[in-house]
Amino acid sequence: MPDNNGAWLIRNSYGSGPCGAHGDGYFYVSYEEGSFSDACVFVAGWYAAAEDVYEYDPLGSVRSFGLESETACGANVFTAKRGGRISAASFWANAPGTSYEAAVETGLAEGSPRGTAASVSGVTELPGYMRPELPSPVYVMAGEKFSVVLKLTTPGYNFPLAYEYAADDYSEKAVNNPGKSLYSADGEIWEIMGERGYLCIKAYCAPERDGVGCGGFGGGMAALAAVAFFAASRAGRKRF
Repeated sequence: MPDNNGAWLIRNSYGSGPCGAHGDGYFYVSYEEGSFSDACVFVAGWYAAAEDVYEYDPLGSVRSFGLESETACGANVFTAKRGGRISAASFWANAPGTSYEAAVETGLAEGSPRGTAASVSGVTELPGYMRPELPSPVYVMAGEKFSVVLKLTTPGYNFPLAYEYAADDYSEKAVNNPGKSLYSADGEIWEIMGERGYLCIKAYCAPERDGVGCGGFGGGMAALAAVAFFAASRAGRKRF
């Protein structure tokens, strides 16, 4: 209980639903509530127009899932529409102290893949959206299939992987074309996300010098075939 009288009367912007069920969406907070001294803001920055983004989750994280463990692996498979150099990957860290390993794998076509072209690892101080830079850019040719493979460990939280899906009255416009995202408990046995949605894993690609960039969504059966080959190519390989 506070030591003194006095409180803010607050109207919850969520209304009288589950997030504002008490008092028809209104509630009181004591003037002495210390947590109000901590605030956070989002500071927007200019988007680098010369940089193209490979993604299947333009809306972003809608929900997270895991495999009854703090650790899980995920991968998105893309097809390069144009040549360029991949310089970074991105993902959501769902807990403070999240450890991550992100790798770009190339050559996902018939035959043996070339394997990991570049990787980066680290530990995040806070949860949120992360974009680690690769130690060296990875060149992809037009039509080449590649993947961004992610391993996350979220201390105290068994839902490491963020994904986007069509949730009613929230993200219902999200497009779901199953077969482009995979998940795994150990980096060896992989399952396709299917109707669940897309993993929030992106790749950032700088265009070639002639001004023709790379990027966009991997498409249709080509991407689905790449997913199947990705899963098969990792069988028996060293654990990520």
